[in-house]
Amino acid sequence: MSENLLFHLDTQHVIPLRRPLEYNFALVGFDTNFVCVSLLGSCTLMNWYKHARAPDRFTIYDLENGIYLRDKYVVEKASGGCKLTIKNVEPDDSGSYYCEIVISNRSYEGEIEVEVDGKLYLIILQQ
Repeated sequence: MSENLLFHLDTQHVIPLRRPLEYNFALVGFDTNFVCVSLLGSCTLMNWYKHARAPDRFTIYDLENGIYLRDKYVVEKASGGCKLTIKNVEPDDSGSYYCEIVISNRSYEGEIEVEVDGKLYLIILQQ
C-alpha cells in the first residue's frame, strides 16, 4: 500500500501529492533542490529515484543497496525531511523525481516534476 508524502520546495511552497502535479523550474548551470517531508523527519530509510518518462525508475539514492550518485546529486537531512539537490542542472535533468520510504512493508512516496530551462535572460535598464 502506498501513502503520500509532501514535497517542500526551496521556494517555500508545500505541495500535497496526488493533486495535479506541480513543477520545480530549474536553470541550466545552477543547482536546484527540494525537500521530501518525511514521517521520520530525516533521510533515514529514504530512497530517491528519477523517472525520465520511461517505464523504469533510475535510482539516485538507496543506501540499503549501496547506491548514491554523489557526482550529480546531494542528499542531506533538512528541516522535517530529506533534501535532494541536483548539482549543475542540465537539460537531461528534466523529469519526475520520487522520494520513497518503506516502513513495515508499507510504501510512502512523493513525486515532483522538474522542468529545465536552458536560457537565463538579464535585462539591464539604464537611467
